Amino acid sequence: MIQQTGAGERFYEAAKALGERLFGLLRQVPGETAARVQEIRLRVGQPMALHTGTEHLFLDRQGGCHPSPPNSAYLVSKADLFECFRTLCGYSIHTHQHEIARGYISLPGGHRAGICGSLSGEGEHLSGLREISSINLRVARQMRGCARGLGQSLFGEGLCGVLVAGPPASGKTTLIRDLARSLSDGELGSYYKVSLVDERCELAAVYQGVPTNDIGACTDLLYGYPKQAGIEIAIRTLSPQVIVCDEVGREDELEAVRMGLFSAVSLITTVHCAGREDLYRRPQARALLRTGAFDKAVLLCGSGAPGEVLEILDVRELAQGKEG
Repeated sequence: MIQQTGAGERFYEAAKALGERLFGLLRQVPGETAARVQEIRLRVGQPMALHTGTEHLFLDRQGGCHPSPPNSAYLVSKADLFECFRTLCGYSIHTHQHEIARGYISLPGGHRAGICGSLSGEGEHLSGLREISSINLRVARQMRGCARGLGQSLFGEGLCGVLVAGPPASGKTTLIRDLARSLSDGELGSYYKVSLVDERCELAAVYQGVPTNDIGACTDLLYGYPKQAGIEIAIRTLSPQVIVCDEVGREDELEAVRMGLFSAVSLITTVHCAGREDLYRRPQARALLRTGAFDKAVLLCGSGAPGEVLEILDVRELAQGKEG
């Protein structure tokens, strides 16, 4: 499992983004509990909850944590959600309109709030959300050095394409961020030129134009770019040896992956997947593997052990087995 340094502080940092009222409760959460929290869940009319990956904890009106909702549970109101939403946007909803229409808000430090509500607009002209019904604030933590052992296993014989697969909250983003840093910082045998395509600003945690996460000495950052455009720009202008990005799967993104393959660039990316068999059941994962851009697939254990590797698969052997 990923070892978390300063993990409790990251929880409190994320909680501040919800505004003074709710932070007043969340700051009462003990440090040892805060260090384990992955998500802060707010649902209208329901108890405020924390999720650690293995359990839910419900807050009472004094900030105490309970394994089931207590009689004194703090029930989230519509006013709470609206105020949290405004605070998450920095009281400037318009500047976050593009993200909001896609269901999230990026925050300083790499934290991200998923927003649920009633969608405005139709088809491709989605303008935003109204009547917010729930917020999921995911606590981001950079675990510097967490992927060193994995990197040595993957790249001991040179660069290769890597697909990191696992369920939500299994540590995929954390691992590929540290793989990028390790390759860029010369920790895996050489200093490699890395292009980091960070569409949702989760990998580098950019704030006011400056990465707040350590992404390495030889990393070029393209943040806010759609993955397809970012990959193509990196290939054409930055001469990368490695491109790292999160959650590739759309057809235009797959085409950019193929472009990288033809340009002899190694790609590291992620996909949601429950296990080995799921790699070929899920259309998105299957399409990625069939691009030919990946040599290794890293399967993670799950949210109960974030960052823990279940197995490393040889993609070509896996494909031959399926064809056989």
